[in-house]
Amino acid sequence: ETRYPFPPFIVRLPLPNVDERKVSEDLIKHLKENKHMELELCGYRKSSIKCSSNECDVLLFVKTKQSFAMLYDAANWPRLIAGLAYTLPTAPSIPPQLSLLVKNVHLSTDIVSFAVDVKSTYSSVQNVVRLKNRNQMDIKLVKLEFVDPHQRDEILTRGKILVNSLTYEVEEFLAPARVLICSKCMGLGHFRKQCAQNQSTCRKCGVHCEDILEHSKVCAKLQCIHCQGDHMSNDLRCPKVRQFRAELTK
Repeated sequence: ETRYPFPPFIVRLPLPNVDERKVSEDLIKHLKENKHMELELCGYRKSSIKCSSNECDVLLFVKTKQSFAMLYDAANWPRLIAGLAYTLPTAPSIPPQLSLLVKNVHLSTDIVSFAVDVKSTYSSVQNVVRLKNRNQMDIKLVKLEFVDPHQRDEILTRGKILVNSLTYEVEEFLAPARVLICSKCMGLGHFRKQCAQNQSTCRKCGVHCEDILEHSKVCAKLQCIHCQGDHMSNDLRCPKVRQFRAELTK
């Protein structure tokens, strides 16, 4: 489950400075005492980037899909947190851990009618999305996003779903893996802090140099160090980078 971090829940409070620990503890206590739910958080932090001068956001990061589902349900939230009124300015997107893929949904199938049929049978399905290929053309895969992990897991265990008297195979949804590209050596799979190379590698031409800023002033050509193509070495469209991401996702 740690492969894809859960998007945070954002709590906006009417004070510029708040105790984020108190906010998290208050929410955990409320869910335990009033809803008999065990909320698992793996972190929290403050942010004022999108707030006015008299506001503050607290970002809560959940640890499990069960905890995500708890907070996604507005009925589970208390009226006050840490004695303060609050708002939830945005709802987080439903993560891969609460999604499934429905296979072989014919392109002639109306996705709106398909969604209505799915939601009428499976109450915890929140969104139904037909996926597209890299050319933005519809394909035969449909993603279902759930708000109840139990129903999602039951369907995944069964391996099939019944929609309008038709049976479709389902499988786990895996978003394309994120590719780490080192900003020092342009290598794949690690960060700059983990890099063992002494010199820097120019992302444009692939040359090793002591002073990358000075070199960038005279660098003229484009040559990727991975495939020798005429693009930058950190271009995610590079065929070698795309192959690396595909293998990582698989």
